[in-house]
Amino acid sequence: MTDFRDRFFTDHAMEEDGVWVDFGEGLEVKIRRSDSRASRETFRRLYKPYRKMEEAGNAIPHDDEILIRAKWTAQALVADWKGVTDRKGKPVKYDPENLKSAIDLLVDARDFQKLINDFADEQETFRAQAVEEAAKNSPAPSGSTS
Repeated sequence: MTDFRDRFFTDHAMEEDGVWVDFGEGLEVKIRRSDSRASRETFRRLYKPYRKMEEAGNAIPHDDEILIRAKWTAQALVADWKGVTDRKGKPVKYDPENLKSAIDLLVDARDFQKLINDFADEQETFRAQAVEEAAKNSPAPSGSTS
């Protein structure tokens, strides 16, 4: 029988700082929880210009919605990444001081963005016990700062 603590408590520091998630083949993303402080603040800031539009019953234009979600993912959910490349195979560095290339990539690779969002929503990603078990069962990534 699983203990209540094992099922429902997460590591709040990991939620805020991010956790390295290994997607295999050299692709790793350090992901913050979708309801972390950074995430909530970024989400509010990005949607603020559209609030009156939504209150008036108008939908946010589709292209704007895609860009907002990419910005939110790059600015709030991703803390770092490794092994990410563009369509031509050129590495895309995650640079928190200049997120344009990350945002452009997330607009273009929406399934990658959705995968990040899914892990950011998942409680299991931020449970200390689950993270420890995953680390024991996989080789340590080179240069990891997890």
